[in-house]
Amino acid sequence: MKRHLLVFFLVSLVTVGYSQTQQDQADILQICFEIPELQPFLMGANGSPLAQLYVKSCNSIQDYGLTVNKFGNPVRFVDKVELSALSDKSHIDFFIFEVMADKARVDFTFSSDSSEPKFWAYLELEKNGTTWEITQLKSEER
Repeated sequence: MKRHLLVFFLVSLVTVGYSQTQQDQADILQICFEIPELQPFLMGANGSPLAQLYVKSCNSIQDYGLTVNKFGNPVRFVDKVELSALSDKSHIDFFIFEVMADKARVDFTFSSDSSEPKFWAYLELEKNGTTWEITQLKSEER
């Protein structure tokens, strides 16, 4: 019985420390999609915005029911198989997406039709009240 209580306490402690809501995830994703350094890469060959922004699904983002928009359209979360079947394979791929109660770390790349990423970004964010703010941003064209 004591062991069960200890396990319950530790799981509860970890859950509270690393709590995140879908709204937190949506807010952080929206911030990532809006960083100025990324915007030139989200333009098509004719200079107009991409018709659809795809995000490669990962375990860190619970995308079921998550609504994030870019260019007036909902961002579409796709798995590896769906991505390979698309004619436009431009997508964002998250490698780190850690959201705690008031801090977050994000690492992602943007790739177009080529297999090599064209853009990389790393962000650290802090939550002030209900608003997430970037405290550190590193990015580079690849």
